[in-house]
Amino acid sequence: MIRFAAVLTGLVTLSLAGVAAQAVQAGPGVEERPAITVATASAGLDSATAVFEQLQQYQTQIEALTGRIEELEHALSQAREQEKSRYLDTDARLKQLEQAPKAPAAVVAPVVPVAVPAAGNDEKAMFDRARALVREKKFDEAIAAFGEQVKQFPTGELYPSALYWTGEMWLVASNPDAAKAGRYFYRVYNEFPKNSWAPAAMYRHGQLQCQGDDISKGRVTLSRVAAQYAGTSEARQAEAALKQCQ
Repeated sequence: MIRFAAVLTGLVTLSLAGVAAQAVQAGPGVEERPAITVATASAGLDSATAVFEQLQQYQTQIEALTGRIEELEHALSQAREQEKSRYLDTDARLKQLEQAPKAPAAVVAPVVPVAVPAAGNDEKAMFDRARALVREKKFDEAIAAFGEQVKQFPTGELYPSALYWTGEMWLVASNPDAAKAGRYFYRVYNEFPKNSWAPAAMYRHGQLQCQGDDISKGRVTLSRVAAQYAGTSEARQAEAALKQCQ
């Protein structure tokens, strides 16, 4: 605004200087001199005012565009941080789960004269093969392997584990799908609330809801984790995640 005022003052000064020059050239005609001075000054002021108003419009537009650019830069920065946080969290989660003890083998019943499945086609063998694909970072193949296990052993002991791992794999697949991952996590704690994977599945689902468009639902899910599984590492993680789920 100070710069605009300086411009306006300069324009008015130039206009008045022109008026003064015209007044001197007009000679001794006393009656003509005031008329020429007023008309010329008025025209100069109108011109200066028009320029000033136009400059004000430009300044307003520039300020609006600058504000919009700052908003977009902030939104982009937030999106990058969320994506980085999601990747780091998923990677750390996979490493943590890989270090956990493997599920014990099912108790073998006494031998009876029934048909025996082909070697390596039992539930635990399939689960272990799928886990091996995870360690090799062949995530798409791991999804298919866990899916085959779930299909062949829908009532198996490792069924909830396979569902959970399928959810994790969809977060790191070649074409990640957080919605699919969330559905698998939901199935774990909804269908198997007493399973050892239920707290982790509920936490992961709430985390994904907060990172998506279901912040209110995410807070509810995380609060359930903190209350329902108090004292567990998942409950502590849920409490921390609640502070960021805004």
